[in-house]
Amino acid sequence: MKTLVSTLVVFFVIALSVSAQTVKSRKVSKTEFGKKWPLTVAEGIIKCIDGIYVVFTAKNGKTYAVNGTALSKNTMKQRGWFDIMDIWKSDPELPGAKIDISSLLNSGLELCK
Repeated sequence: MKTLVSTLVVFFVIALSVSAQTVKSRKVSKTEFGKKWPLTVAEGIIKCIDGIYVVFTAKNGKTYAVNGTALSKNTMKQRGWFDIMDIWKSDPELPGAKIDISSLLNSGLELCK
């Protein structure tokens, strides 16, 4: 009986830790960032999940991994996230380069604090 209770307690603790996810978010837009806006979509929600993953959710409902931790192939696959490269705007002044994404990334990292 003691073993059964211990097993159930461990299972319950694991289940709670897996399902409990901390999310902080805020709306961001091209209007707010001006010329520094690095995406091909006009607005969305920047989020920090579990204090380590920075992601961007577009109006179409797709969530894109922004920081290196979120961009891990295993993490993206498990969580159903897309690569930010799909919506990262090209720099018109530097062929082959992308617009600096650090302002958007930093907005997400601020939420992780």
